[in-house]
Amino acid sequence: MPRQRGGDRAGRPARRLRWGLGLGLLAAAGSAQARTYPVSIQGNNEDDLRNLYEDGLLNPEEFDVLNELLNNPLDINKATRGELYDLPNVTLKIARLIVAERAKRPFQSLNQLAERVEGVSPALVDEIRPFAYAGGVVDAKGGFDADKLSGRIRTRTGMYIAPVDEIEGDHANRTHSIDQLGYGRIPATQLGGEVVYDRTYGVGAMAVMQDGIQGIVYDPDSRDLHANYGMTGDLGRAYGFVEKDRWRMIAGSYSAGFGQGLTFDRTSRSQPNGWYKDLSISADQLFRSFRFARGLFGVAATGTWDLGDNTLESTLFTSVDKYNIYQYDIGMTGGESVDYTLTETDSPRIYIDGQKAGWMTIPDAYRESIVGGNVNYRIGARSQLGLTTYVGHQDRDVIDGMEDDDQFVIRGGWPIQEDTYGAVGLNGAWGKGPVDFLAELTKSFTGGWGGQVQAVLNPVGGEIELSLRRYSTDFDNPLAGGMANADEYLGMRDRDEQGGRVRGFYNPVEGLRVQTDVDVWQNMLPGTWNLMTYGRLQYALREKDLTMSVYGKRTDQNLAAGGRGRRYGGDSDNLYVDLEGTAPDEDSEVIDISEAVDRSGTRSFVGLTMQGNPIKPLNLSALYQRMYTDAGLLYPTEEGPCEYDYQIGQYTWFKARWRVIEPTTLTFRTRYRDEDVHGSLGEHQLDFYLQWDQKFAERFTFATRGLLGMQMADPQSTFKDYCDRQGVPELAGSCVADPVEELVASGADKIFGVWWTSLQMRF
Repeated sequence: MPRQRGGDRAGRPARRLRWGLGLGLLAAAGSAQARTYPVSIQGNNEDDLRNLYEDGLLNPEEFDVLNELLNNPLDINKATRGELYDLPNVTLKIARLIVAERAKRPFQSLNQLAERVEGVSPALVDEIRPFAYAGGVVDAKGGFDADKLSGRIRTRTGMYIAPVDEIEGDHANRTHSIDQLGYGRIPATQLGGEVVYDRTYGVGAMAVMQDGIQGIVYDPDSRDLHANYGMTGDLGRAYGFVEKDRWRMIAGSYSAGFGQGLTFDRTSRSQPNGWYKDLSISADQLFRSFRFARGLFGVAATGTWDLGDNTLESTLFTSVDKYNIYQYDIGMTGGESVDYTLTETDSPRIYIDGQKAGWMTIPDAYRESIVGGNVNYRIGARSQLGLTTYVGHQDRDVIDGMEDDDQFVIRGGWPIQEDTYGAVGLNGAWGKGPVDFLAELTKSFTGGWGGQVQAVLNPVGGEIELSLRRYSTDFDNPLAGGMANADEYLGMRDRDEQGGRVRGFYNPVEGLRVQTDVDVWQNMLPGTWNLMTYGRLQYALREKDLTMSVYGKRTDQNLAAGGRGRRYGGDSDNLYVDLEGTAPDEDSEVIDISEAVDRSGTRSFVGLTMQGNPIKPLNLSALYQRMYTDAGLLYPTEEGPCEYDYQIGQYTWFKARWRVIEPTTLTFRTRYRDEDVHGSLGEHQLDFYLQWDQKFAERFTFATRGLLGMQMADPQSTFKDYCDRQGVPELAGSCVADPVEELVASGADKIFGVWWTSLQMRF
């Protein structure tokens, strides 16, 4: 699921997950570079990855890359060193060894990695198994035979079930959710797969069937959108490809990226290397619908030429495709060309079958056309120099009734008042011994520069990544995918930011791993410095098959103003307010926000995990987290409201996985979250699921999960109105959770359920 730069921004995982606190914990962690994952990656489906994301143990980019690999696994007999680096716990050193070993003889199976590559254990092979495969087919005699058909077919269906909150005094002009309109109650289903002949020729497709918007029409007089809602079928992904020794080409759905992704990247990979077949699709967290990633649709071709010991590789690509957009990322302009940072624009009203609807994603709202190319000169096994450029154009007149591009603007993620954009950049890499250097420098056509440099060191027993980045305030490349924090300026992450990062791991003794991640960055226009620190200590008792870890993370959004009493949160765009009310740029006066609280403050969490196998077929694991958000809330006491600087939350789960027999596994998990232990803000939820995984004849994999949850009522006090900083002075007395006389119910408990089933066949 590639990262999304504007456009259908609602499609980002960070916008879709139900558990709000997990999003906040991750919001300042995003860097899309080398994969020193902060946790052991276990599980073989998207939901297991999503659980790690919700737990705060994967950031959005790490979730994206693993989910993309889950949909489009790597062929270890073809993937580059940089691509192998995205696999869990595959260091750059291990990736180099894999490439060197397969040059002698292709791998016949993933299991051979443990037999032939130093540093690869059977446990590591199991961890990467959902995300990689050994290309080719093993024949009946055990030989390596590539002259047969191979492929996979997958189907998945599911739905969300919950009572609907009725609207008191309902009428057609009240804003309704899809549930309140009586829709969203039909299972969503995906079906697709890929067939390859001789590891050279192949076709793939992915289709979905679900209820959704159809027949959307724009009314220029009222500036409203009118549509119907019903069952829709969408062939969202389809391609055909040819892969020869010296050239390869694809027509249809694909993703692409080059270098470190700063010039052009429509993938989720840390070091993309050309184009990739794209069958990426993701269910939303409630299984209401499936969402396609924002990939490309067109033609791409790559040619390779040997120049002595070196290699020249060239890629040309083009794409024309329509994309969805979230309703509230649109500003209606009525035919005028406006700068949305200076002119207030309203989001469109949407009427579904005559009734007003909200929180909608509008399908096929705009079209993007792209043409570009890359030339890459590889020097030996570890050095290269590349040049990448592209030009893109956006058309916003594709909805029926819209006659030109000035009927609406997309608020964020694109150059302002520029429908044509692009970038050109140089990237390079060099390695010797235990050190590798990577760098990229890019200029956007509409102005501004971006640059980043990274060093990866592989000392004995560990790996260290050092990186620096700087993206100017006017670097408005909407298709950049470099290292960046999750905060945005005008909807772009790789903009108005400079900083450095250190992260890595070290195994001082057998069984002990120390991981750390420290990121310091500045939003240059307002002049704010921010800090994120993460640490994890893990110890494995091999003889008892027990693994324990403690971890913690702290984010300070403004080092100058952060601290107790400062509110954590707010949109990063709140920082970019020119003193004279004009659009911010590099010539604007630097704003003194030392007293600002919109994005200052701190957020921290600490946690403990345990995992073990008390008996061979049974795996038990558990997690407990404690969260502290500097929110400056007021809570009731026996004497009245008092200020409580930190909103305290807690989160825990317990999971049991039992391998009944070799091909059959049952998994049970229960979890509990209270985002505000002493009050009633945020989620207060309990759920559990039961999952059945079944393998048939090593080719068929079946899985089904049923989840039942309860959104629990939180007690409120008569001081509830004061709990959002209403200016009430702090009173004497300690904050208590239950001043019994003051409590009233916040509402009834709400039951909900999620169900899904998947079946996959490999051949």
